[in-house]
Amino acid sequence: MKYYPLVYGHRGFPLEAPENTIPSFLLAREAGAFGVEMDVHMTKDGELVVIHDDKLDRTTTGTGYVSQRTWAEVRQLDAGQKFSERWRGVKVPSLREVLTQVKGVNYYVEVKHGSRFYPGIEERLLEILEETGTKDLTQVISFDLESLSRLRQMDSSLTLGLLTCNDVKHALVLADEIGVNWIQAEFSLLDRELVDMAHGRGYRVATWTVNSEEEVMKAREIGVDSITTDNPRMAIRVLSS
Repeated sequence: MKYYPLVYGHRGFPLEAPENTIPSFLLAREAGAFGVEMDVHMTKDGELVVIHDDKLDRTTTGTGYVSQRTWAEVRQLDAGQKFSERWRGVKVPSLREVLTQVKGVNYYVEVKHGSRFYPGIEERLLEILEETGTKDLTQVISFDLESLSRLRQMDSSLTLGLLTCNDVKHALVLADEIGVNWIQAEFSLLDRELVDMAHGRGYRVATWTVNSEEEVMKAREIGVDSITTDNPRMAIRVLSS
């Protein structure tokens, strides 16, 4: 690897393939991404599936909430044709499928809702990471403070990242309370002073969504450790030059 900060594909490579699908993650890997970012929800029968929204409508041929469908029902849906005809037939993957079929990268796994909405999701997630041997390659990220706290209580060695769209200084206070390892802040919130502050308190800093050459250069200049981008090929080209 000849570049820094690390580059993660946001939901894979969503400019070239349907977001949060196996082809999208594989394209990000082929582009040279260090890792891929994905979102998980839980089906009615307890399967963790990789999809951004809590409803199926935007990205699939289905309707309604993921939580009200079984894995077999979700599996029947098409997650590609709304992106383009080329990807017709692509399915919503389970988390297990992504972790076993997309090798050679690291993973950001975002828990969209914790146990208040998906009872037992943290236990299920840890089971899958252990069974697939990917725990050491994975950072679990979330806005959900209860979910992160629960995960930390369950596993002291799991890498955790606190997502924030608000005050980074306040996020650092919360991070201290929960015991996370990374701060994951929306790009417009960050400057060199805040990144240095986080580093000084022992946290690494990731940011999203970094989608222009200028933003990539700024991210490097302010010292972040990782960027998440819709265009990993562009980001790697800029950082490698």
